Amino acid sequence: MAEPGRPDPPQRDAVFRMIQWVMLGDIAIGLGLAAFGQFVRHDPAFVIVGLGLAAIGAVMTLFFRRLAQRRPNG
Repeated sequence: MAEPGRPDPPQRDAVFRMIQWVMLGDIAIGLGLAAFGQFVRHDPAFVIVGLGLAAIGAVMTLFFRRLAQRRPNG
């Protein structure tokens, strides 16, 4: 619990948690798309797009996790 008059730390902010969940979903969708392209369609374009989507989601997840762990100024 935050002290009176001080905001909650960013890790506990619902926006940061929601962004992280959305990015984890993005990773899952990307990996699913890559698996679909590899095993069902046998199309390398699906694999490339799926892995790219998963990679971007992973980078954004790490970025927002790092951003949420920063210390507030002041």
